[in-house]
Amino acid sequence: MGQTDEQADPLRLRFTFPAELGRIAHARELAAVFAAKNGVPENVVSDVRLAVSEACTNAVCAHVGADDDGMITLICRLDGHLEIEISDAAGGFVPTVGGEFPDPHQSEATGGYGIPLMQRLASRSEFVRNGNGGTTVRLDFDIDRSTEPTES
Repeated sequence: MGQTDEQADPLRLRFTFPAELGRIAHARELAAVFAAKNGVPENVVSDVRLAVSEACTNAVCAHVGADDDGMITLICRLDGHLEIEISDAAGGFVPTVGGEFPDPHQSEATGGYGIPLMQRLASRSEFVRNGNGGTTVRLDFDIDRSTEPTES
């Protein structure tokens, strides 16, 4: 399935897995469970689940035809806010900041929604080239910004 390292620090999770579509759900749920077990409100856990799924999907797709080991690393940390990193070694890219959703009426593209979605779900997002020749996606989620919604 992949390797998980949570024993050293309970407020940190590291999971390395092969760049395969079937592994995305496991990475997504590991991040969500890590957040929930550490007291992150459910509405933020839902945002984490979706953002991690998008980042992992991009990483898996980047590995198609890539000349590397085909591994992706997910790191989750809790330190006043929830920090998530997804890294690969598949060539890398740096998207434009403040990306907009594609206009479905003027484009035949089937993708292009993931990065703007991650940018909106996370409090802060960063997409950088890493030392492995790939991309690291950093997503920060403010925990205090997201008290559970109240009924009115």
